[in-house]
Amino acid sequence: MNMSGVYEIRNKINGKCYIGSSINMSKRLKEHKNALRLGIHSNPHLQNAYNKYGESFIYFPLLICDPENTLLYEQICFDMMSPKYNIAKDAKAPMRGRKHSEKTKIKMRNSHLGTTGRIYTDEEKRHMSKVVKIAMASNDVRQRISNAMKGKKRKPLSEEHKQKLRENHKGYPLSEEHKNKLSEIGKGRKFSEEHKRKISNSLSGKVFSEEHKQKLREAWVIRRAKLNINQI
Repeated sequence: MNMSGVYEIRNKINGKCYIGSSINMSKRLKEHKNALRLGIHSNPHLQNAYNKYGESFIYFPLLICDPENTLLYEQICFDMMSPKYNIAKDAKAPMRGRKHSEKTKIKMRNSHLGTTGRIYTDEEKRHMSKVVKIAMASNDVRQRISNAMKGKKRKPLSEEHKQKLRENHKGYPLSEEHKNKLSEIGKGRKFSEEHKRKISNSLSGKVFSEEHKQKLREAWVIRRAKLNINQI
């Protein structure tokens, strides 16, 4: 009985049977018997019959075979014996032909919709947020966003929003690579007269510290030196 093979569970009263296979028939038959006695067997046909007829079932092996051939011989027994208590008739697809109850369908639907009331931990929330950010950074998503934004006017930022951006940017150190990129972008850039007036108005009345003035002088000297070198 500890061998692999095909087994049968037969109703002694009406002769109907259930066919199965296992690499350990003794253990599997004990599991069937215990599940039926507890009323929790996964096969409702067999469980209903047990509830009706009680202990009028016998459990025994039909044949012994190698573990890799159990499904093959189980299918042969299916085809020859047409067991009435088996729901599926394909040994390799035991769920084929089975239908979920309405209660099970509702549970599955709720699990997919997220209505089970599950509360996620902070760690799970951080992980989901990270996954979403990675997905949003993909080229495909960015391209779709770009296409959707084409032809649309951007909403101007409020002064409060601008102030928050300036405060968040304070103290943010830029790498030398970043500085060089900004420098390359600014080279040769020409400002319109309107832009120049805006810059002038924003600086008018602004008082710089001596340290800031010194940094501006040094930056201007370096810029003039680079311009002179390029002209040589």
